[in-house]
Amino acid sequence: MSSAGCDLLILYPRINAPCSPRDLLELGTCLQMLRDADFNASVFPVYEKTSPEILSETVNQYNPGMVLYYIHPRHISFLKSIAPVLKETFLNIHFCCGGSLSTLDPDFVISIMGIDSLVIGEWEIPILELISSLRKKEDYSSLRNFWFKTPLLEYKKNPLRPLLEGLDILPYPDRGFYPHERLVDACNGALPIMTSRGCPCDCLFCPASHYRDIYKGKGAFYRMRSPNHVIGEILELRSRIPFSSVLFTDRIFPAKKEWLLAFSDQFHSQVNLPFHIACTVEQLDKETIELLIIAGCSSVKLGIETGNEAFRKRIANKNNGNDKIINTVKYLKDAGIAVYASYLLGLPLETEDLARESLEFNDKIAPEKTRVNVFYPVPSTSLFNYCVDKQYFSNRNPDDLAKDESILNLPFLSSQAIKDFYLRFQAANCRQQMTKSRKPAGFCDILFQFSQCDLEETEAVTCGQFTLSGQSHICLAQSPNTKLTLPITLKSQSYFKFGIGLEPTLLPFDSNASFRFTLVLIQDEKERILFEKYLKPSEEPKDFEWSHYELPIPDAKEGEALIRLEYRTSLKGTHPVRGLWRHPYITGRMSDADVKPASFTEEEFYQLQKNLLQANLLLERANQEKQNLNKALSLLENEKNDLLALLSGLEENVLRLKEENRFSREEIIRLEKIRKAYEKTLSARLKKLFRK
Repeated sequence: MSSAGCDLLILYPRINAPCSPRDLLELGTCLQMLRDADFNASVFPVYEKTSPEILSETVNQYNPGMVLYYIHPRHISFLKSIAPVLKETFLNIHFCCGGSLSTLDPDFVISIMGIDSLVIGEWEIPILELISSLRKKEDYSSLRNFWFKTPLLEYKKNPLRPLLEGLDILPYPDRGFYPHERLVDACNGALPIMTSRGCPCDCLFCPASHYRDIYKGKGAFYRMRSPNHVIGEILELRSRIPFSSVLFTDRIFPAKKEWLLAFSDQFHSQVNLPFHIACTVEQLDKETIELLIIAGCSSVKLGIETGNEAFRKRIANKNNGNDKIINTVKYLKDAGIAVYASYLLGLPLETEDLARESLEFNDKIAPEKTRVNVFYPVPSTSLFNYCVDKQYFSNRNPDDLAKDESILNLPFLSSQAIKDFYLRFQAANCRQQMTKSRKPAGFCDILFQFSQCDLEETEAVTCGQFTLSGQSHICLAQSPNTKLTLPITLKSQSYFKFGIGLEPTLLPFDSNASFRFTLVLIQDEKERILFEKYLKPSEEPKDFEWSHYELPIPDAKEGEALIRLEYRTSLKGTHPVRGLWRHPYITGRMSDADVKPASFTEEEFYQLQKNLLQANLLLERANQEKQNLNKALSLLENEKNDLLALLSGLEENVLRLKEENRFSREEIIRLEKIRKAYEKTLSARLKKLFRK
């Protein structure tokens, strides 16, 4: 960074959590707006709990005029620990807090020592105005959307400006402040795109209702970009970023029929890639699903939350019954659209029976993928206030929570029970993921051996689909510094086929970071290493890609044996990078000529089925348009016949009039002759009379 520094440094904590694609898009939009206005801005993600002194070195390196903390509610303790020290170190820097925490709990945020201001609600334009005022040294105390702290530690709370009416005025997000190709891999080859702001739902665990309340009377809360604007961004990125599908990161994908109709036709004709969405069961009627099929929708994530419909309505304010969910899931599957089911575990008043019911319901609907999150109460929501009233909050630091840990001490569901049920959901997801792989390959398929493991064995290893450099495979994903031992079968001639890779991540690696994969064969109580490989991505960029191997197993004895998969890394910290074992199996030949796997995986079958349905729907639409055109043509034919009949009548009238006109002219000539004859006779009589 030059000595001149930058106008804005955004500190983005993601401690114990991966970067959110939606956050990155929001940050990228703000960065692009600032750069379009000739301001210099940077984002610095904070992945590890670190001391204020180390962060001070970072701030000093960027030398910003302003620092913005982009904070989520679970990083409150991190903000409280660093804000006072950084302000004391850099008295001339303006420290502002943004992100969802500032909007949800502004009174708490502004009270933190070291915070000069906070921005509430939509923040891109307000931040642009504040930076401009700071650069020009103008008075900024009346800028809307801000709360400012005065030198006397009083607070000036400015009103909100109206919401943006049209999202198309926002620029496409800057995607250059993070390794975007790794993000695409982390999204299984999909390009993240956001199409809307706000949310039409009123879930009790979501802060959307709070946002809607504070913006009441200030414009439409739920807004969508135009299909043209969305597709324009995709096409612009397609020319420079490789991706095989599109991930729409909206909490609820826009399903207004008029918008979806225009989007469906344009996306299919101009982009023609699979895409993934999240939506509610209530949105998915037959017409909507057909439009999604035509557009090319590949998967839908449904927020099931819990398997008990009465509990779902009470705790999540979702009035969709289990029968409706079952029917919707079946309709989606029949249409070739994969279903991803999302659940919340550790909700207030949840019991072990309710958690078990969620597992049973998940088995019943059999989604292609299951995602479970441990409930975290968000300030300003109904469930947060309920947990405060019931004194459910523990003294655990949210920054230290693992994925299977709760911040709450619940009366009917212990912390250990939450961990156990989280593990069961993970195991269910493993089983579902394995249905996407081919039928057992070779004579011993490690994936299917893994499916027979006890739950405890799956804690360090899971199964799922992963993408590296655009290539997707079903893998065993192993946590660092763990071992997995599985029973296998050997023949006298055996070959081990597998691949290895590193889980896609945006984490920057230490220059000395290494990752070790080891395969150990155990037979007759003897161990021998079959394979060992070190990866060092900082030295060899190809280590971010798949490596494929086919190893002979020398001196193999027919019969039962054990295989041990070991994965170790030198990385330390809260963001372990998992090692990927790409579909390992044992075969009897160097090639798979003798192994005839299924012609199609279940995923490929669903894709072909979806393509067929998509083609059928397009054909039905074309036939419907043809029928409509035929009806219109028939109407035009009838109108033509009516006009011809009218014309024929007019011609008859014209002929009749012509005939009448001819007769009239003849009559006039006759009468004229009579008149002349009469005049001649009269004249003769008069002459005779006067002679006399």
